[in-house]
Amino acid sequence: MIQIIETPEEQMVVDLYNKLGGASKMLTTLANIYAKAAIQPDGRTNRMFIEIAETLNEVGKVIALDETTSETIEDIARRLTEQGYRRGAPSPHAESVDRVICAGSTCSECGHVGLDYVPFYKSNSYRSFMACPKCDYVAEI
Repeated sequence: MIQIIETPEEQMVVDLYNKLGGASKMLTTLANIYAKAAIQPDGRTNRMFIEIAETLNEVGKVIALDETTSETIEDIARRLTEQGYRRGAPSPHAESVDRVICAGSTCSECGHVGLDYVPFYKSNSYRSFMACPKCDYVAEI
């Protein structure tokens, strides 16, 4: 049996994801941390931290738009296949990270712990979803 969560850091990420209720809220929280850290004690700002915060906020907004859906995973698979996506992850690393998130996630509809990992990719695009095996809940990671 493969242990999906291998380090305390990975468990912390899964716990934070679950506590905040999704990727968009997690990214927004991280953006706020970077924005606060950007202001140095002497009043100057760290431009790199500001840029990281802005990027995290933008990604969080995009994810929030797609994070939950009323489509079933079968509907999503059909639509993405029509758009040229193939089932699978673009790399072992992407698959590993998202499997960890899914394994530790709780369904917001029925409370089931451990959601299915459902990845799709094409050229430079990767979309992954977590689907509850007990009900029709689906969310994009």
